[in-house]
Amino acid sequence: MGLFGNRRRWRAKEPKRERPGGSPPAMAALLRALVLLMFGILLVQLINLQVINGADYRQRAEINAIREVPEPAARGLIYDRNGRLLVENTARFSVAIVPGDLPDRGEAAVYRLISPVINVPVPEIEAKV
Repeated sequence: MGLFGNRRRWRAKEPKRERPGGSPPAMAALLRALVLLMFGILLVQLINLQVINGADYRQRAEINAIREVPEPAARGLIYDRNGRLLVENTARFSVAIVPGDLPDRGEAAVYRLISPVINVPVPEIEAKV
């Protein structure tokens, strides 16, 4: 028989009542509408960034790939005791090729463009890269 007799403690005395109309409450419908609205806003922004303004952002990214590394001069101008200039600073430039930034098919064209500027033959550039 058990400790409590025939009484079943885990069941309610009255059966559960169904909600009238069988539809979700207004708060759940409002929440669902809000979530759909937010996803719609995100979708519109994604289309704006990728499709409408995608070419502009791609061009900005390509321009951003140029890296300028300023290096201050190790020394300044050097004069003798009479005030005559002995040594002056001159500009020097260096070229760095990052293989990841090269186009998939067209490395040779980039090497041909760089070669006359830095006075290094194309095969030597290819060997170094």
